Amino acid sequence: IKYINYLISYTTYQQLFQVIFQLFLFYFYILSIYKVNISIRKINFMYSHTKHLSVTDALTGLYNRRNLDVHLE
Repeated sequence: IKYINYLISYTTYQQLFQVIFQLFLFYFYILSIYKVNISIRKINFMYSHTKHLSVTDALTGLYNRRNLDVHLE
């Protein structure tokens, strides 16, 4: 009987450990998706900001010759 109780408790602890481990993996999976999403947002912001800087004058903020060339093409 002690051996059966030991096996039952061992399997329940093993199952509990498996569930905790799966939750742990799921947490890191969601965290990595979140970090990738933030990185993509930063890249998109830097791209749009760089694009804006390339077609405007830094001093006045008005469009420059490059913007005119883009619209004429």
